[in-house]
Amino acid sequence: MINIHRAALSILFLTAPVAFAAAPTTSKTQQACLPEKDPASPRHSQLKSKQPDDQVVRIDTDNDGDPDIIERWLNGKRVRWIDENDDMAATDVQGDQVLDAMQVDRDGDGYYDGPEDINIKWVDDNGDGRADVQIFAGNPRLEQRGVSSGPSVFMAFIDVDQDGVNGFMDFGTYEFNQANWRVPATTSPTHLIPPPNFSPDYMGNTIFLKQHLPPWVITDIRLNWENPFAFYDFDGDGCTEMSIRLLDEAPRPASDPSKDPKYTYTGYAFESYTGWDLDNDSGKGNEFDFDMSWRFASDATGKKGGRIDYRKYSDPHPKMKAPQWVLDGKYFRYDNWRKIEDFCYVTHDKCFQETWKTDWAETWIVFDEDDDDHRWERVELYYPPGDVYSTHRWEGRKRGTGGLPGHPQSDTLGDRGEWDEDNSGKGKVYVGAWDGKIHLFGAEKGAWIVDEKAKYWGSSPVLGNSSPERAPKVEELVQYFDTDKNGFFDKITYDYDGDKTDDVVINLLEYGKDSQELHNPGEIKWDGMHKLFKQISAKSFQDGLKLYRALWKKGLATAEMNDLSFASSVGDQYNQGYWMKEKIFRLLDKRLASEKEKQAALRKAHFTGDAAGFVKIIDELQTH
Repeated sequence: MINIHRAALSILFLTAPVAFAAAPTTSKTQQACLPEKDPASPRHSQLKSKQPDDQVVRIDTDNDGDPDIIERWLNGKRVRWIDENDDMAATDVQGDQVLDAMQVDRDGDGYYDGPEDINIKWVDDNGDGRADVQIFAGNPRLEQRGVSSGPSVFMAFIDVDQDGVNGFMDFGTYEFNQANWRVPATTSPTHLIPPPNFSPDYMGNTIFLKQHLPPWVITDIRLNWENPFAFYDFDGDGCTEMSIRLLDEAPRPASDPSKDPKYTYTGYAFESYTGWDLDNDSGKGNEFDFDMSWRFASDATGKKGGRIDYRKYSDPHPKMKAPQWVLDGKYFRYDNWRKIEDFCYVTHDKCFQETWKTDWAETWIVFDEDDDDHRWERVELYYPPGDVYSTHRWEGRKRGTGGLPGHPQSDTLGDRGEWDEDNSGKGKVYVGAWDGKIHLFGAEKGAWIVDEKAKYWGSSPVLGNSSPERAPKVEELVQYFDTDKNGFFDKITYDYDGDKTDDVVINLLEYGKDSQELHNPGEIKWDGMHKLFKQISAKSFQDGLKLYRALWKKGLATAEMNDLSFASSVGDQYNQGYWMKEKIFRLLDKRLASEKEKQAALRKAHFTGDAAGFVKIIDELQTH
């Protein structure tokens, strides 16, 4: 197991406080972003009233007869707009969302770009009147211990699909309450507006860059932490079929923080997470429904496994650079991000290629078997090592201290994780003959903690059929092992009731070879994987129907099997097909327990995917 920096946990916020040399060791609050006191500061509000009123201040900085800055009270906060494309009219009361910048005095101290304040910049690259980039820069609260997290943020939405939608800001409140943090709504992906079920533009073809730090602590703010988060819409329905998240290491301090309090990114992505909606069932009210995720990772130092050098990439947006009069006027207290003309990240068209060509150190997958995860980013991973019989979350977010679903974003029951600890399989997959499911080639182990009826989920946001309930225990467990180390699982164990005693243990090597046809997602891409999933779902369901109809003639079909014999969507076929076959197998395996030869024949037929042989065994049953 590689000891990766815990940015790898993909938790939505950084937890370690950023240290600054100026901060006294006895201070319990951050000292890097302190309030301004000079009334002559260019960031000082020109509004006369200390309480909201109707005053609108217009400032003509270049004496050309039209305003360049507008300031007013808006929904209880002082706000000002800086006209960076010189089209502000004397009758305007607000700036535009085309090329202007907006500043919000969120802490109410009368100064902009101070503690807790936020800045928004819109960038129209092509002159069509719609912003192609939207940038958010937020500062820490005065009373928080460090400058990380809280309202601290630097993020950008890049409108790849040109639909005119970017990030969401609730201009009525300018904040979103989460875990007692007062943070802008834009820093939380779970600010819900029905419809759609997520407000920021993670839908379609888009790019999202983010760090939970203010921009001014970074030496080169063209680089970022989530760099990028890319979303892909392959069928043009406006919903996302695939996401890719590349991660740099959490930024490092200078070698001598006492001389330089700045933090520096490595310029390499050492992790890639990619979520796939294999059955393509997203739509209105269910904008996200990923079924499977990959995690590729290497040592952040580059000593083990490959990394992606994203410094060679550039996404230019020259109009996001502030005009000289804005920089000279010192309207931004922290203006390093207003001086750049491009971002450095793997561009939208290259994220997939870079992910699949990199020689990572390890590869994991997770599959949402109970289909109750509607998160915006991926199906969250199950993290080894972990107690396969525990549903406890990590203690202090320390990996390995709970169960496989220890990550707070993971499903507490119902997903299947598989882990290739040396990346021997290079991310390839195969379909198990015994279950018709996609498995990770090269994985040494795997585990499925079963939640057949999707009773539990326990994370957030609770959408669709997601349950707010956390599973108290593991009710059923399937485990997979590659005992001959050829990359394919050959030993499968089933604990039907979670009592830590295996009820069925299968050695596929007893039935011949355990290898299957390999599929390379890096070559067949989303379209190929989507077609594969449709094929295996249809086959699984049709094989299940063959067994069910044979069983029906024997008078052994149960009410549950009757229900499972009806399916419409691809996802239903996948689910019902598996459980129809599995319920029939368990019924007959128990029935034939005293007839060892027949039971052995049944197991061989089931675990080699021999539907015809299975039907023959049913036909030969004596039921009267």
